[in-house]
Amino acid sequence: MRSLSVAALRITPKLNNLDIMGESEKYGVQAYYSPALRSLNAFRSETVRFYGLCGLCISFLFFFCTMHGGPRIYGSLQSTISDITNTTLGFQMIFVLNIASRHDKRDAVSMSASVSNMDFEWLEGVDGALISNKAKPPKLEAGLERSSNTLGCWRAHMNAMQHIVKERIESALIMEDDVDWDVNIRKQLLEFANGARFVQGPGGARGDSNSPYGNDWDVLCLGHCGTGNFNDEKRWWVTPNDPTAVPPELYKWGNVPNLSPPALREGRFNRYIYSATGGRCLCAYAVSLRGARLFLNTETLALEQALPADRGMARLCHVRKFGAKCISPYPSIFGSHFAAGPMSKDSDRQTIAEIWRKVGLTPHVVFSTRLHLQRA
Repeated sequence: MRSLSVAALRITPKLNNLDIMGESEKYGVQAYYSPALRSLNAFRSETVRFYGLCGLCISFLFFFCTMHGGPRIYGSLQSTISDITNTTLGFQMIFVLNIASRHDKRDAVSMSASVSNMDFEWLEGVDGALISNKAKPPKLEAGLERSSNTLGCWRAHMNAMQHIVKERIESALIMEDDVDWDVNIRKQLLEFANGARFVQGPGGARGDSNSPYGNDWDVLCLGHCGTGNFNDEKRWWVTPNDPTAVPPELYKWGNVPNLSPPALREGRFNRYIYSATGGRCLCAYAVSLRGARLFLNTETLALEQALPADRGMARLCHVRKFGAKCISPYPSIFGSHFAAGPMSKDSDRQTIAEIWRKVGLTPHVVFSTRLHLQRA
C-alpha cells in the first residue's frame, strides 16, 4: 500500500457492518471491522514523523478556529459524538494527578495539553506517610502496607473519585502526570467512541446519551499496561491498518486479551476495542459518575481488601459481582512517557538507579505529543 501521512487518518462517518463469526464454538465472536484506516509502510521513518508534526499543527489550528470554547455541560445538553473534538475530549472534566513538588511534570503536561488544545484541572497528589492510621481501610494489601508512596498514589486516585462523586460529575478523564498521547488523539478517540458504542450494544448508542462514548459504561481503560477480556466476550470492534497502533511484536504487556479467534486475526496494525477485565497501570482512564461511586465504595467502604490503584481497578472490572462495565482499547491509546535525562526522575513511588536516558520515549504511542514539543 502507499505510504500516507498520519495527518490523513480518516474516520468514515457511515460504517459498513462486516460481521465475521469466528469458527471456534468456544471463542466465536462478532467482530465489527471498521473501514480500514490508511496504512503506513514507512512506519517509523523520519518522513512519517515529519507529517505527524504537520498533523499536530493542522489539528491545533483547526480546533483553535472551530472550538466552541469550553467543555459541554452534561445533563443539560444532549451529547453527540462530535463532542470528542472539544477541549475536554468529550468528557465533562479532565483531571491530572500531581504532587506539587514535581513542577517538572506539571510543565510537561501543561505544554502537551496546550499544543493539543485541551483543558484540565490539577488534583493534588497525596503523601502517604501523612495518612492517619484511622483513615486507612481496615484491610490493606501488603504493597500498600509496605510503601507510603504506593499508599499515597492510591489515596490520590480515591480523592479523584471522591471529588467526582461529591460534585456529581457525569464523566471524567483521570490522567497521571507522566501521561502522553498521540498527536492524532481526537481521531483516535472518535474511532474508539464508535467501537465503545458497538461493544455496549444497542443501549450504548441511544440518541439521548449524555456521553459521546455511549451511556452504558463505568470505566474506559484508555491508558494501561495491558487488559484482558472475558472468555464469553462476543462483541469486538477492530480498526485494521491503524497507523497509530504498534504491531504485535511490540506488545510488551503481561495482560493480553485473547486474540486467537480467526475473526480477530486479520491485519497487523490493528486496534481492538472490547469489554475489559483485569489490567495494570492507570496512566489514563475515564469514569462515569456510577463508575466513580463503584470504585470509591469498593476500595474504601465495602470492607474489601484495599489494593494498589491499578489492581483495584482491575478487580472492579474483573469481579462480576461489582457490576462494573469496563471497555478497553488494545493497544492502549494513552501511554506513560519516560523523559530524557536521569531515570531516577521517572517515578515518585520507586527508587531507580542514577542512569542517564539519552532519548525520551513513550513505548506504545507512535506519534508522541511530548516528543514533538521541541518542534511545537
